[in-house]
Amino acid sequence: MRLRYQVSYQYDQDNRLVRTDLPVDTTSTNSNFNTRYYVHQQYDANGNVVWTSLPDANTDPNLVPASKKTTVQYFDTGSVYSSQDGSGPKIYFDYSATGQQDLKALDRPLSQLRRKVR
Repeated sequence: MRLRYQVSYQYDQDNRLVRTDLPVDTTSTNSNFNTRYYVHQQYDANGNVVWTSLPDANTDPNLVPASKKTTVQYFDTGSVYSSQDGSGPKIYFDYSATGQQDLKALDRPLSQLRRKVR
């Protein structure tokens, strides 16, 4: 017998979390509670999360709409370059020489924010 409100997890061949199956209440008449929802994650070749989803009824991550994905881009160092929630504005980040975040900018690439030093 399957327990009510059970969460299950799926992992890829590298043991990274790729899907979380959220609890469902099949006895409820409310579609928010009796519909199975999933949270998906996808990774790049370096093992960085390139996107994660809000809960969605699709079991196939390729069918999750862009509006339900948070996408992340990285510098070569592995630090976050940008992040975007669904169709919201993109947020850009930059870091000091010691690796501390020293800039967070909304909707403008870093190249447009920096002044050239002569």
